[in-house]
Amino acid sequence: MPGTSEKPQLIHFCVLYGDSKHLLKLFESYAKQDFDFTQWKVKIVLINNNNENGSKPPEFQFPAGVEYVVLNPGKNLGYFGAAQMALQQFPHSQWTIVSNTDLEFASPNFFTVLKDFKAAPDLGVVAPEIISDLTGRDQNPYMKERPSGRKMRFLKYMFSTDLSNVIYQRLSASKKTFRTPTKKAAARLAEIIYAPHGSFLLFHQNYFVKGLDFEHAPFLFGEEI
Repeated sequence: MPGTSEKPQLIHFCVLYGDSKHLLKLFESYAKQDFDFTQWKVKIVLINNNNENGSKPPEFQFPAGVEYVVLNPGKNLGYFGAAQMALQQFPHSQWTIVSNTDLEFASPNFFTVLKDFKAAPDLGVVAPEIISDLTGRDQNPYMKERPSGRKMRFLKYMFSTDLSNVIYQRLSASKKTFRTPTKKAAARLAEIIYAPHGSFLLFHQNYFVKGLDFEHAPFLFGEEI
């Protein structure tokens, strides 16, 4: 879809792989925002990592001020690979989101809060509350502190073969499944963390002004770190 020449205040790089049905929940949560997008514009760039036989993204009538663009690379570029491709075509804005597609904005005031947010000069990334439907727990912070060398060597070993990778992922998923969902806790105060959860990364323009981008050599591993 052709875009407008006016630069948005926020650009959302949304990476799709597999079934696209859940995209409608994300799109509908945009429509439910109590916000005037004509005064603070948003561009959604959907990168379709499916091949030609994959699921096609749905059409949707977004609120005025929200532009929707679909990129079809024709192959799976991975998570940050897809984001880097999009960044090369659509430069960063004041805020840039990189996210999965299987999520939605729970609050109708998300963009109102973000518009009024005063970013410190050294702020690079914001990690918002991400509540898992599976566990009822907040996925942030993903890593509060830098992991030890031992931890990183363990992860390197576990992800080094398909078998160990599958075993590790299934054990991790089982652990999350059998946790008792917790009641919603009071909002936490902002704090400095090492890494946010990768399903929804909110980058301030400071990140790009420092010369950083989404170049990441490993395929689908360690993007948050």
